[in-house]
Amino acid sequence: MSAYTKPYTNRAGVTIISAKDFGMDEGLKWYAICEKHSTLVGDTNRRRLSPVASTEFCDCCRQTCVQYAPCDTCGRGKEAR
Repeated sequence: MSAYTKPYTNRAGVTIISAKDFGMDEGLKWYAICEKHSTLVGDTNRRRLSPVASTEFCDCCRQTCVQYAPCDTCGRGKEAR
C-alpha cells in the first residue's frame, strides 16, 4: 500500500483520507476533515487537499458559524441565549 493512500494529518492539522477508507461513495476520491469540528470537504484530487487548512472550509474555524443561530458544533453564540 502506498503511503499516499493512508489517512494522514497535514501540517495544518487537517486529516486527509481516501473516500474508500472513509466509507464515502459520492464520486469524490479524497476528503479533508477538520477533526475538531467534524467538518469535511471532498475533492477528486489528493494534491489539492494536501495543503488545505480547516480555516478554508470549516465555518467554526473561520468563526462564521453563528450568523443566525448558535452553533451546536462548536458552541459559539450560545452565550447570547
